[in-house]
Amino acid sequence: MQEINEQKLRKLIKERDILHPLDDFGAEKIHKEMLYYCGDNEDDIVSFLSTLNLSDLEWMGEIFEDISIKLNKSKTFKKALEEITSKYPGINFCLEYC
Repeated sequence: MQEINEQKLRKLIKERDILHPLDDFGAEKIHKEMLYYCGDNEDDIVSFLSTLNLSDLEWMGEIFEDISIKLNKSKTFKKALEEITSKYPGINFCLEYC
């Protein structure tokens, strides 16, 4: 079981934030690293996501579907995401794909 690396994830979120919007290659590289450093413990991932502000959640939201696939489309994960993101009703996190 791979553990989450919150410090590395926070660094990657910052990198994603400053990345040029048209740098698809860079975004894909960051997405792969973020997915890797999320680890595979559902509780740890949910706990980490619950600490993020809106901006950071939006960047992580880009890989919610990939995290969901990694966690075998866990209904518990999807429900936790719905609870976390419910604080931001004006934002669409595309949870229907999770």
